[in-house]
Amino acid sequence: MKIFNCPKFVYVVLLAASAGTLPSPAQSEIELSDSLLLFENILKDLEMGATGGEQYKMFIRAESTYKDIKKIVSDSESRKLHRKLGRAFQKLSPPEMVENESGLPLRLAIIGAKQVYISDAVPNRLFVAFLNDKGVTFDVMKALLFPDTRVIHWDNTESAFTTTQPDQTVLGMNYSAATGFAAWLSKVEHVTYLLPDIATVIHGLTRPANCWTSEPWQEKRITRQESRDMFGGNFHTLVLAGEEVGCLPEACYAGIELRVVTTIKNGKKVYLKWLKTQL
Repeated sequence: MKIFNCPKFVYVVLLAASAGTLPSPAQSEIELSDSLLLFENILKDLEMGATGGEQYKMFIRAESTYKDIKKIVSDSESRKLHRKLGRAFQKLSPPEMVENESGLPLRLAIIGAKQVYISDAVPNRLFVAFLNDKGVTFDVMKALLFPDTRVIHWDNTESAFTTTQPDQTVLGMNYSAATGFAAWLSKVEHVTYLLPDIATVIHGLTRPANCWTSEPWQEKRITRQESRDMFGGNFHTLVLAGEEVGCLPEACYAGIELRVVTTIKNGKKVYLKWLKTQL
């Protein structure tokens, strides 16, 4: 019986393969060869000077093709192709503007040889989300923002902060609030955001901005050093109308905006993620 049944089993398997339910080894090799050729051709087309959103669409197609190939080839071959994909990503031109998942625009800033993405001024709605998510109390919030420009209020009914001007710029925060927001946004977006350095604030924006920077205050004048020592603590650099000013981290000033920066690599990833939702 065993000898009699064996040909029947082989016949069924071969019939299934011919019917297309099971790919033959030759078919798999052809499909792999076609996918590899497609992958290489897309990368060549990218090298030949695709521009704007088109280059990112081509990269997404190459990335999708790579994911299919990765399931078939060896680990060493997969790593080789992944390195090619990484080099192609590095050559993508950074968009002039991207928007993260929180709806905060990030604009390309070029300062000499350095390139970063710097955000527009953070609106009240995002700062409110930060306060509520972190469970900040009303008393603590009052210490974070300059009182005369504060338009964020506590809603007893909702037991949460709210604002009547969600899209207007949040103003008057201290250094601790600015760094806290940057850390919170990094966690929410899974992208690292920091406060901008002095050069980016002064030279990387189309208009003068008043905002905190990531740099500690460096004061060489003896009188200012004595003043700093008298107050104690570490001073941080605030840019006011294009000028650097040393301030205590808990100090709040009217008219201070909040901006964050991220790397070119992160900005391109944010754009790719958004573009995938549009395709």
